[in-house]
Amino acid sequence: MVMWFNKRMDNFRSWRSRHFAVVGRFFVKLYISANLLTTLALLSGFVCVYFLFANYWLFVLFGVLHLFFDSMDGVVARLTTPSRFGHFYDICCDRLIELLLLIKIGYVSADYFAYLVVGITFLAQVFYFLSREKAPILFTRTLVFLMLVVPFSLAPVFAYLCSGVAGVYTLARQLQWIVMRNR
Repeated sequence: MVMWFNKRMDNFRSWRSRHFAVVGRFFVKLYISANLLTTLALLSGFVCVYFLFANYWLFVLFGVLHLFFDSMDGVVARLTTPSRFGHFYDICCDRLIELLLLIKIGYVSADYFAYLVVGITFLAQVFYFLSREKAPILFTRTLVFLMLVVPFSLAPVFAYLCSGVAGVYTLARQLQWIVMRNR
């Protein structure tokens, strides 16, 4: 599953780089770096989380801005010189927004299972970083956002449940990765 997912993500990144190269070149001409775009993605992500459950349209607007800036930072990085710090900064910002969305779901809904999902997701992400980004992982930030955009009363529950299933699956695959690696 992780390999299938990663292949789809690589295909999407390749498609995005080809089709958004014009916008990326525009940012490069304006001397807007990939790290600045990551910072803009982080800030718009914070505002997106703030407006979750408070103002639907502002939540959607800042969520779309977050995803746009996040996708453009990779395009700009590939057009210029990607750095190890930029890659790490981008992943940390994405994971932080994912965790904050799940925490806000738990806080507003007073559902402690959402906090369990936050713990599982956080544990999977910590192990991913400790493995120097070699262990398998499923990231669910975009999925959680898209589920929350659907104006459906149980969407938050489905969002954290899907993230929880992905987290448990990721932890199982990471355990399998450790066992296979130590053979």
